[in-house]
Amino acid sequence: MAKRFTFRLQTVLRLRKQAEDECRRRVAGRLRDIARAEMDIGELEEQTRWEMERSRRDQLDSKMDVMAIRRRRGYMGFLHRRQGEYEESIRDMRGMLEADQRALAHASKEVKVLEKLRDRQWARQRLADQRAERMEEDEVGQQMFIRQLALSSG
Repeated sequence: MAKRFTFRLQTVLRLRKQAEDECRRRVAGRLRDIARAEMDIGELEEQTRWEMERSRRDQLDSKMDVMAIRRRRGYMGFLHRRQGEYEESIRDMRGMLEADQRALAHASKEVKVLEKLRDRQWARQRLADQRAERMEEDEVGQQMFIRQLALSSG
């Protein structure tokens, strides 16, 4: 009967898979944060376009309230600064994303190495089990043949 296969490094493999999953979660989180920041930039750009259009309409209507123009320009300056902050944040997040992706690639490679080792060891044991089974079957066959010979000559 074939013995049950046990991979001695199963605990190490499980820990490496957990590390790989953690890296994968970090990469997904970074991608989500970048997408969110890009959406925020889009909203700021839309808000800036809307404010510029409103400013043009007010100038065409000759509604030249100096304080309103000053406030609007201040607000548009705020929007531009905020957009710049988001863009800088995205650059930083992309740098961290690259580092996280390298860590994920390394963790995945470590997992694959152990999985290949496990698969080779399993295949080796299976082959040894099959060989032992064939030898046992051959021995039983030989014994049966010897008995039949003894019965037929006796």
